[in-house]
Amino acid sequence: MKKAKRYQVTMTEKQLRLIERVLEDWTRLFCGQIDHIFNSISSPLWNKFCDKYIDTKEWEDKCALLKSNINCIKKLMFNLQSNESYGVGNKFIPNTNLAYEVYKVINNFFYFRIPQENRKDYSVLGNKPLKYTKEPFIQIEEIRDKKIKNN
Repeated sequence: MKKAKRYQVTMTEKQLRLIERVLEDWTRLFCGQIDHIFNSISSPLWNKFCDKYIDTKEWEDKCALLKSNINCIKKLMFNLQSNESYGVGNKFIPNTNLAYEVYKVINNFFYFRIPQENRKDYSVLGNKPLKYTKEPFIQIEEIRDKKIKNN
């Protein structure tokens, strides 16, 4: 059996958190949880809309229309009802499980950097990643810059 190639990538915390966010959204999208995507939207246009219309009749109407359209998309694309999803571990969408594993390792990395006294008694964030693929879990190591002593 041919050994898989391995790579090392260096990035900032901001870049790693972006990858975490994208992988969670991607995993949820392809499991059929498309409504989650709208919950995680943080764009200037969406925020402007929310600031202008929140708690108004127009807001309620637009949210109802959005929910109705999301349910139509779920039915057409995934054959799911409004409250259904395939969840992680499904075998329908290639790479969903690998995306979940990578996301969850990154998620755990950040969660366990929070001091114990600042964590909730229980959080799903502290659960170990479930193993669905034959790929090894990614490894994350914080790089600490060495201070150079000036003479």
